[in-house]
This record gives sequence, structure tokens and C-alpha cells, in this order.
Amino acid sequence: MGTFLEWVQMAADAGQVRILLIEDDDGDALLVEELLREAGTEVALVRTRLLADARKLVAGAACVLLDLGLPDSQGLHGLRWLLRQEPDATVVVLTGLSDEHPVQRLTG
Repeated sequence: MGTFLEWVQMAADAGQVRILLIEDDDGDALLVEELLREAGTEVALVRTRLLADARKLVAGAACVLLDLGLPDSQGLHGLRWLLRQEPDATVVVLTGLSDEHPVQRLTG
């Protein structure tokens, strides 16, 4: 499997790609925006700070970038909800935590 940016480029080559970024930290969101811009891909990045707002935006997103530490959702709650709503969604989990065990418990 390639990198996330390779996936974005491949999807962008196939047409307009909408990525949903669920991130409450402005600095982290800026880093994601800059990374996508530097990759030279044409994507529509839609950002929300809350999981509650993401519920209205998730349908049709090619990829969801999800922070595990949101004001209205902590830990795996948001990921579980997202996978129930959009089981075929491509999800990339963003977190400042160094512990990978919570995600392993969910997936493995």
C-alpha cells in the first residue's frame, strides 16, 4: 500500500476528491492543508471542528481525516461512529497520542 499522499494523488487523477478533515486544532489543520497543497493535488478540503458537525458532511467524502481528541468526542467514540455511518469510508486517524493500542483493540 502506498502513502496517503499517493492515494490522494491517484484519487485526484480520477476526478475531484472531497476530503473531510475533523480537527479542532487550527495549527494541525493548517499543517494538513499545507501538506495537501505541497503535494500538488486538486482536492476539496472540508473542515469541521466537531464530530456533531461532521455528521452532516461525511456522506460523499472520499476520505476522512479524524482527530481522536475533539471537544465533543474523545478516543475511539468518533471512529466507531464514523465506521458505523460510512463503513466503506477511507479513514485516517490523527492523534497526538503515542499509544497505538486503542486502535489495535478496535481493529484487531
